[in-house]
Amino acid sequence: MKTKEKKELRSLSDKDLLNMLNEIEGKIREIRFKSKVERPSNPMELRNLRKKVAVIKTILNERKIEKK
Repeated sequence: MKTKEKKELRSLSDKDLLNMLNEIEGKIREIRFKSKVERPSNPMELRNLRKKVAVIKTILNERKIEKK
């Protein structure tokens, strides 16, 4: 993930990040389900989505720690 994308994610509110996190996790579930039936069209998509989830969770956790 590029630093520009990370900066854009950091500028979003917690609510927006949580919504995005739910959407991405839904996409991951879909891809995993489809991969059991057929070959994935883009195998790197799953990896990139997992990385994006990690970045979003890191940002949310940093904000949670800052509030304490």
